[in-house]
Amino acid sequence: MKKYSVQKSTLTSVGSATVYTNNNKYRIQQSVGQSSIIGKKELKSVTVQQGFLTNTISLKVDNSKKNSITETLDFIISPNPFVDHIKIDFSKKTTDEIYLRIYDINGKVYANKKFSPTDKIVISMKNFSLGSYLIQIESGKNIATKKIIKVE
Repeated sequence: MKKYSVQKSTLTSVGSATVYTNNNKYRIQQSVGQSSIIGKKELKSVTVQQGFLTNTISLKVDNSKKNSITETLDFIISPNPFVDHIKIDFSKKTTDEIYLRIYDINGKVYANKKFSPTDKIVISMKNFSLGSYLIQIESGKNIATKKIIKVE
């Protein structure tokens, strides 16, 4: 008699099952319950991300200066908790500059950086002490804040 096991899988893409980008690419993420993305593969018109996902934050970006269209920009900060770096993956390239600020619960600022429009940011956190920090991301007229934790 053969033994079979059931494996559970979920497909998502930061809030929906499939996302079409403006150049007709698909973005697929496989979520299995961990708080970071562990792999990403792009092949022609398909992007597949595998790993564990946290709750996502939606950052609404106002593009009114271009064509009066407002769109939502989703991103994931991983890993969280982290050891020596964090990665911010946006669901697609931002249209405005990105301002990033990292501070502690008392408001002491540890990093204040500006980035050109992009779909990914990697930040070295090697010189940060163990503990909790807040990371604030601003793009256009919109601001989102998330808690990150440094561990050994």
